[in-house]
This record gives sequence, C-alpha cells and structure tokens, in this order.
Amino acid sequence: MTNLCIGIASGLMRVGAYGGATHRNYGALGDRTNLAARLMMAASRSLAELPEGQRAMIFCNDSIYGTVQDLVEFEPAPPIRVKGKSEPIAIYRPLHKRVQDMILERAQLIDSLSPVDQLILKVASVIGEEFRLDTLSAIYPQEHTHEQLQSHLQSLIDSGLISRSSHATSEYAFTDIQTREAAYNLMLFAQRRQLHRGMAELLEQTSSGIPPYAEIAYHWKSADEFPRAMQYLEKAGEQAHKMGDFEAATRFFNESLGLNGGS
Repeated sequence: MTNLCIGIASGLMRVGAYGGATHRNYGALGDRTNLAARLMMAASRSLAELPEGQRAMIFCNDSIYGTVQDLVEFEPAPPIRVKGKSEPIAIYRPLHKRVQDMILERAQLIDSLSPVDQLILKVASVIGEEFRLDTLSAIYPQEHTHEQLQSHLQSLIDSGLISRSSHATSEYAFTDIQTREAAYNLMLFAQRRQLHRGMAELLEQTSSGIPPYAEIAYHWKSADEFPRAMQYLEKAGEQAHKMGDFEAATRFFNESLGLNGGS
C-alpha cells in the first residue's frame, strides 16, 4: 500500500498558471503554500510512528483546526519551526483514520478499473456529487453512445463506487465524498481544466431562467479562465445583493477582486 502524507494550510495564496510563452505550469504560490509543504514534510517524518497497517498521516495548521474542530476530532502534534517565522507553528492531526484510509483505498480501487470506467468517474467528479447521464454525455471527451455510458455506469454501481438516484433512472450519485475526491485528484490539471471548461459552456447554453452564476463562475475559475469567472462572480454578487444575502454578495465580490489581482 502506498504511503500517504498530506499537509493542509488555509489562507491567502495565488493559484493559477505561470511561466512563459514556451513553458507554463499550474500551481499555488504564497506563504500558506510553503506552510502546507512543511506540514507534509512533518507528516512524512511522523509516518513511522503509526501503528502497523496504517499508511496515512495528515497534519494541518491552526486555521484548519479552528474551522472544523466541531466536526473532526484532532490531537495536537509537536510544533514545527519554519524558516522566516520567529515562533513555532502549532499543528494538529485529525484522528479520523477511517476517512484517511478510505480516500487512499478509493484511489487504489479507481486505479484498478478499466480506462473507460476511470474516465467516467473523473468526468462525473467535475460535475458534482450527483450527476445526470445527459450531463455526463455532454462533456465526456471521447466518442460514445448513451448505451455505452450506461453499461459502464452499471459496472461502477456493481463496484460500489456510485449508486443510481431514486429520483430518476438517468441520475446517479457517488456513494461517498471520498470516492469523488479520489477520482478528482487522480486527474491531471490539464484534464481538469478541459472538463471544467466543458461544464461552464454547457451551463451557459442550457440554463433556463436565472443562470447558476456562482456554479458557472466556479467552473470557469477551475478552467483558469479568470476574466469569465470574474464576470459571473459579479453577477452572482449582484443577484445575492438583490435577494438581501449581503454576506454572500460580499464573498462573491471579494472573490472576483481576488481573481482580478491574480489574472
């Protein structure tokens, strides 16, 4: 079983493409990115302390701990010193081993599937926890028929990775959030951007009534199309303001301003 070492830190950072005309990369830059890398290194050093049979270690910083401590049980880990910081950094380890192991197990199970089944799961993970057959078909990047997709979806149901929605036969859902996260994280950034672009364009073309501005913005942002994401974030902010949800409006406008600084 592959070892899994994760460092998680939240805060302000720049995420996107960078580089020159001949070579571009995608990544995150900033103080919190460096801290997450340090936490991952600390997790790697602590992996040997785990009981036999466990192969996952996750460390997070105090902001993550403060946000989810009511939902997840933590234990404090020895503070670490980080270059450029005068004081040691407090770190915490989530104790839900079952969740950590489940993500790793799901990733290994997905890796063992046929290429078509893997691709279907990856495309579905971009759509959401629940997805419709027609939406999957619309952004699926290879030639196919509905019947072929349905056959593979049934195979994934038999594997316990997805289930059929009770609302309609053409609606499906991931059996758990860990499966969706594992499928999404197995994709290359270029593949993610392509699929998010497809979802954004599909929502633009098929939405009736008031478009889901925030959802469209999310997909354009994930496709690294920041100007388009900003347009929809501003529309989402205006819509939220009209409805009296000023907190959401402020969040959308601030996110748009943040993209403007990073575009």
